[in-house]
Amino acid sequence: MTAEQSRVLQILATPPSSGSATTQKELAELHLIEAARTPGQAEQAMADDVDETIFIYRKVIGAGFTAQALPLTAALSERIKHDEGVNTAPAKKGFARVRPYNLDKTLHPVCKTKTKDDSYPSGHTTVGYCRR
Repeated sequence: MTAEQSRVLQILATPPSSGSATTQKELAELHLIEAARTPGQAEQAMADDVDETIFIYRKVIGAGFTAQALPLTAALSERIKHDEGVNTAPAKKGFARVRPYNLDKTLHPVCKTKTKDDSYPSGHTTVGYCRR
């Protein structure tokens, strides 16, 4: 599917502004999540950040859930990842939402960070939705 076909800017709600009450609530929630984060959760997040494929679910599905064992699943996963980028890029550029850790410097992400204002829509969420 192309970005023109999905009309992403027409179907997505505009995200709340950086100074809005909604964004402030979101930042407060992120602080609560961060405060409750265990070292094991941080370690898992860092591992997931390295392997951004559908095969991170092998821990749940089983050791045989690999790209080598399932080449058609691997191809589908790559197609979905490609389609995500094509379809979210126009909205990311159009909305230019600031990433939470760039808006609130007191947050401490454990994974690699970006300075580009393109946090909405979430590519990871879009890929996860497409994969279900």
